[in-house]
Amino acid sequence: MHHTAAQLELKRGHRFAAYENLIKAIDLFERLGMRRELAEARGELRRIEEMGEAPAA
Repeated sequence: MHHTAAQLELKRGHRFAAYENLIKAIDLFERLGMRRELAEARGELRRIEEMGEAPAA
């Protein structure tokens, strides 16, 4: 849910909301042992951070 929300927010240009949702998704994926999804979410988080001025978590 959070991962999908992050993707939608990013498409809307809402980087901070996307960042927050990815942090939540990463936490859930770690706890559930969902490695593939975790890797995808971490990659998206890195891309947001590389855009410059990453939102503070």
